[in-house]
Amino acid sequence: MSDISDIRATLPTASTTGSSNRRLFLQLTPIWRVTVKGQDVSDRFAPRLVSLNITDNRDGEADEVEIVISDHDGAVELPETGDPMTVAIGWQLSPGSGPYRAPTDDEMGGFPLGLVDKGSYTIQAVEYSGAPDTITLRGRAANMLDELRTLKDRSWHKTTVGTIVRSIGAQNKLKVSIDKEIALRKIGHADQAQESDASFLRRLGRQMDCLCNIKNGTLLFSQARKARTPSGKELPPVTITRDAGDQHRWARSDRDSYSGVKAFYNNIKRGTRSSVVAGISGRAKTLRQTYANEADALAAARAEWLRIQRGIYSFDITLAYGRADVMPQRPVIVSGWKKQIDETVWMVTAVRHSLSNSGYISQLTLETQQSEGVDGGDEVKDD
Repeated sequence: MSDISDIRATLPTASTTGSSNRRLFLQLTPIWRVTVKGQDVSDRFAPRLVSLNITDNRDGEADEVEIVISDHDGAVELPETGDPMTVAIGWQLSPGSGPYRAPTDDEMGGFPLGLVDKGSYTIQAVEYSGAPDTITLRGRAANMLDELRTLKDRSWHKTTVGTIVRSIGAQNKLKVSIDKEIALRKIGHADQAQESDASFLRRLGRQMDCLCNIKNGTLLFSQARKARTPSGKELPPVTITRDAGDQHRWARSDRDSYSGVKAFYNNIKRGTRSSVVAGISGRAKTLRQTYANEADALAAARAEWLRIQRGIYSFDITLAYGRADVMPQRPVIVSGWKKQIDETVWMVTAVRHSLSNSGYISQLTLETQQSEGVDGGDEVKDD
């Protein structure tokens, strides 16, 4: 694993959640806003709110929201499925807490005040249950990539990832944002046989260890290891100290279950099927697809080996005071746990925000940002 000091040197300035802010936290109150069909219903929901949960996922899974409100007096009308809904959550300084000056940025340590927009959703399910009577609204964020459903038959030959992604974006009248490094990667051959653009792009993204999505009319194609927002903006790390969390869980899987990843390709010069291995061949995982050439096979093997390496360690933290600004792909530096945990730079893969009368907490799911053993050690042989 890379030395943490080297990794930290490449990251923007971190914001901190921890003991220095604990006295300040005691003077904060959770706030939220919900609109349905463009109308702010926060005041109507406020005395009835039982819980509000938001789940932010990484590429491939739609974000979700669940709102439970009390209908003890039977006065709430059931909303319609299909209605659009927006949600924002955050913190404000508690009213009536006595003389108190506005906190400085240093005192806040990056901890945000005010509402943070958590996106737009479509109500997909409404549940009415009791007693006591409650109404539950469940919404999902629209994943515009799934709109590219038309099945197509075509091939891409001797081109680059950038050319493919930009071509598909233009055909679907989308702007394109793609990492320069990824855009220049060469593709020997790729087939799109009775496959939608959405499915093909996700498959290409997996081969390159990239995330693919559509946000605000822009097709996004970026490296999974890079700390960026869906729009491509660089995300600064957040530093979390142990006393900011109520619970934690760290786990290490058996890294020896796989020693590397093997991928096959058609060796035209020799007229044989050859293979490449990212890592070590001893207990290598074998990819099912046979690739057009060595370069494509090695790129796919390395991408899968990166994913396996990132999944060796996992770390879950429940923050006692929720952070609405923490989102998937944001890097996290931790302090106060075991040495091997503190010396790892983590990346958020999912966040669950939970707000109720008990307060507002955030549950973070983390994986390692930097991967071990992915450079060098590649093998090429005939099979």
